[in-house]
Amino acid sequence: MKSLGLKKSKNKKGKNKERRVPIDPSVLTEVSASGSTAAGSYPSKSSGKKAGKAMKKKFNSMAVAAGLKSKKTGSKSGRKERQEHIPGHWAMPEECDEESFMDVDCAASNASVVSHWAQKRGEEAYRAMVEADKLGDVCLTEKAYVLSGLLPDDQALMLTALQQMVDFEREENMLRFRSGSRSRRPKTLPKRPARPGLMKFKSQYSPNGFQADDGSEPSETDTSQDSFKVFGDKMMTRRQNLLTVMQSTCCLSAQESLVAYPNSQLEHVRGQRKFVEVNLPIRNADPIKLPLPLPHVGKEWGFAKLLLTIGPDSLVLALKLLLLERSLFVVGDSVEEVTSVCRALLELLKPFTWMGTIMPSLPFAMLDFVLSPVPFIAGMSVESPDVLGVIESDERTTEAMTSGMSLLNLATGTLLITSEEGLANKLNICPNLRGTLAQIHDRLAHLSENETSALRKFRRFFSRGLSPMESVAVSSATKAIEHYHTNLTADLASSGKGWQRYGQYNTAMGFFEFHPTWFINPRRAELRFQEALAGTQLFLGYVDSRRQQQLNVEELRSSDSAKFLSAWIYFRWTIRKRGQLSM
Repeated sequence: MKSLGLKKSKNKKGKNKERRVPIDPSVLTEVSASGSTAAGSYPSKSSGKKAGKAMKKKFNSMAVAAGLKSKKTGSKSGRKERQEHIPGHWAMPEECDEESFMDVDCAASNASVVSHWAQKRGEEAYRAMVEADKLGDVCLTEKAYVLSGLLPDDQALMLTALQQMVDFEREENMLRFRSGSRSRRPKTLPKRPARPGLMKFKSQYSPNGFQADDGSEPSETDTSQDSFKVFGDKMMTRRQNLLTVMQSTCCLSAQESLVAYPNSQLEHVRGQRKFVEVNLPIRNADPIKLPLPLPHVGKEWGFAKLLLTIGPDSLVLALKLLLLERSLFVVGDSVEEVTSVCRALLELLKPFTWMGTIMPSLPFAMLDFVLSPVPFIAGMSVESPDVLGVIESDERTTEAMTSGMSLLNLATGTLLITSEEGLANKLNICPNLRGTLAQIHDRLAHLSENETSALRKFRRFFSRGLSPMESVAVSSATKAIEHYHTNLTADLASSGKGWQRYGQYNTAMGFFEFHPTWFINPRRAELRFQEALAGTQLFLGYVDSRRQQQLNVEELRSSDSAKFLSAWIYFRWTIRKRGQLSM
């Protein structure tokens, strides 16, 4: 049976009134055992006012903990609202009968009675967790576009089209928010006219799904929840229609995909460039016009940023670390630079292919990834320079750098090489490659000083690509690096069947087994021969002849004839350039 406790309270008129609340016997038993009160009544104040207040406070706190009493809020309406939503309040839920209501042991669990509504929500949440567990690992994003079936060389056109769609949706949402604010203004204030020429979704399906806005004001009910849902559904349908159009239009034809850079650098700079143009069904959107071949994020912009940031020496060392399958962690304060540099490192390894893990964008919460024993190329971008210092000094980073990982900081332009034992002796910088990259580095630095250069802004690069002079410099550098890497393979690249000399086919296991010693032994024998050749008089005479040729060239450059010839050529070239500008 339930015991009833009486509580005195005052109404609006100040009169005392009594209300009955269900009291759990276990709570009253504990209070009665203290010897200060009887079952079903409040503590008496005869033993002292202070002791009575303390016992009354304890009684109320225990009743609240057991769900038999609700806390007071700031207002009467707030108390009423809280009483309606707190399970176990004196007003018994309609879904529970008296017997089930009393079966709950509040004193043992120190929790309130669970209502039927809460049980139903809990069951739904549990079923959702079970269904989600069946899916395995799932990546949750607010909004994402997954590109499939596109080659890296052809992604610039699709990414530019997606950027236009994102910009349009952002403007539409902003105008929707502003129009909703205008509809809530007092009617005495004059309303602004809607911006003309914006796109509005057609109620019936059409090939492009868009039409010009008629400039009408939204109704007074446009800010309701239903109208926002309708607006979201229309935006989703319009986005799907636009993506369908992009799939058919944002792709190169067979003839356009065959366009490549000319072999002659002079023809590359002075020749007429070819462009691809795409018009999307977005009102007031500029046509997409990109040069052919399409701009490549990693091979062009990412490589130029990498070379300008860390210099030729650090670039050669970073590539050699990757060739030895050592991990490289790229950090910076720009997500565009970090991800593009990670992509550029993959392109610069040609003719080799990276076999490890690639994570161009890694969140700070996953910094434990640097302890992975598998070789990787990972990037992490942060907004604050202080966080970059925290990453470098983190114990996880320092531990990973002792076991083969190197850190490339794009914000400071530094390369921190791993302290792995014995690795420093294997790293050297080829003088010929370093000289070529140093010249191209100076050339790109000079070109990037121009305010209109695509090397200064990532979005400008996507809108029009590199200039002919910039693309020639980048192409020359990538070809020099690929040529150096190809020479490391000796005759494997020059001969189609060269691989047969350095291995044999295992018939029992059914695969070709490569023997590194068979490849290294001829190289070592050749190196021993070169070491002996360098000590001969014949080789010394060849070195002296090369020195004499260089002295003759420098003497000719400083002669009066050379100075006159260079001044005349520069004068004629200046006149030609002025004539082209005037045309």
